[in-house]
Amino acid sequence: MAEKSKVLAREYFESLEIKDPEQTETWVQIGGLSSLSVSYDSNQTEVTDFDSEGFSENLTTERSFSIEAEGFRLVDPETGDVDPGQKIVDDYAETVGYASIADVRVNLIGGSTLEMRCSIEPGNQGGGVNDAASWGATFNSFGKPSIS
Repeated sequence: MAEKSKVLAREYFESLEIKDPEQTETWVQIGGLSSLSVSYDSNQTEVTDFDSEGFSENLTTERSFSIEAEGFRLVDPETGDVDPGQKIVDDYAETVGYASIADVRVNLIGGSTLEMRCSIEPGNQGGGVNDAASWGATFNSFGKPSIS
């Protein structure tokens, strides 16, 4: 059996992509990322009764996923154009209702992919006088994701 080793996050997450809403078969990489994390959450309902012999019993009633991305605002210095992936995220972050549901995917080392429909919460943007401008967003699952 091959020895296992720790993997750097920058090597584990190959890319974060968002589907272009105007070209529905086109995935656009979100650039400028310096931190990426995938979180899993669940809701539990307690179903303990007298037959549980004094031990708690819980059922999972719901699961959710979120992706938190942080990094730097990327802008073309000549044209002022924002990174195409960041621009799509920014545009979604200004919408409400079903129009605000986007498709994103995280490509992992070894070819695994987490793909999900999601709503988007824009993150903090900006910085101090000596900082590079920050950019970020949180992608919250809408329905069941696909993990392959």
